[in-house]
Amino acid sequence: MPEELFHPEHVHLALARLDAIQDAAALVAAVEIRGGPDEPPPEALVRLLRRCRAEPNRRLEATVLSALVRRVQRWVASQYSGLSREDREEVAQDLLTTVVRAVARTSGIDWWEITFLRNLRRAAADIYDALFDKALRTATADIGDLELEDEGRLAEDLLEQANVDGRLARILTPAELALFYPLFMTTIPIAGDPRHHDLVRLLRMPEGTLREKKTLIRRKLEEALKKEPL
Repeated sequence: MPEELFHPEHVHLALARLDAIQDAAALVAAVEIRGGPDEPPPEALVRLLRRCRAEPNRRLEATVLSALVRRVQRWVASQYSGLSREDREEVAQDLLTTVVRAVARTSGIDWWEITFLRNLRRAAADIYDALFDKALRTATADIGDLELEDEGRLAEDLLEQANVDGRLARILTPAELALFYPLFMTTIPIAGDPRHHDLVRLLRMPEGTLREKKTLIRRKLEEALKKEPL
């Protein structure tokens, strides 16, 4: 026998409040409430949207979908405030595509619906990782074609040796190694124009911390090269 699923208490109460509204226009108005205790939680919006698939109601469906879009956009803005506006819009758009596809899977209650925010966080994390990978791929320069600064030349020399004996991994800790590539081997600035990618937003670390890490890593590499030249 399939397990019977229930919404969290606050979602159950919100749905009961909406279900008690008999007038169609009043229900639409209740869905449109923004902020405060009477704003429908996103799980309730998902439930209403799925009901509209079983019992078509175009006006209500459009209103619920608009409300859900606003909630997701607001959530992205609060969780990913370090990203540029364009990147937040991209995350929100991809996230909404994921949400709409999940809503369409069934008209019944499922685990995805009752754990909506948890699934939203997981999906957003995947989208953010893909965005970061894309930024690194598009911003990575061909080292041979760049006029490198001292740390760039150091990175190039050390990478050549690392390909032979893994020396880089022996000098740096795993955490430092993870920062080495974006800090030394790409053209992405540590901090820059809010309209573009920078490492503060991509790595979600303060500018001062990244500059300190870069100085520390460069010093460790220089000391290693003095002890054991290439």
